[in-house]
Formats: sequence, structure tokens, C-alpha cells
Amino acid sequence: MQQSAGMQRSCNPWIGLILFIVVVLFPLYYQHELNQIWDRYQGAEEGEQVPLAA
Repeated sequence: MQQSAGMQRSCNPWIGLILFIVVVLFPLYYQHELNQIWDRYQGAEEGEQVPLAA
């Protein structure tokens, strides 16, 4: 999703796996990464088409 939004890919699946095994905090990590995408499209209304960098 980050690449499609024209952002640099920063989400690392290995960090998610480690957080899952060690402290079960992986949902917080992935939510943080998704929030970065939402911040990029702050003015968009729900259901609105947004341009993708793909």
C-alpha cells in the first residue's frame, strides 16, 4: 500500500513477526504504518478515488 501511495516502503514484515512472537504488539506496528498512508491523503473523503503512484 505504501508503494501504491507513492511513499517509500517502510513497513518491515520481520519487525512484525518479531513483535508477534515476543510481545504481541504487531497490530500496533502495522496500524502505525497504515496511518502514515492515511496522513498522506488527509483531504480525501471516505469512498473518494485517490490517485496512486503505481
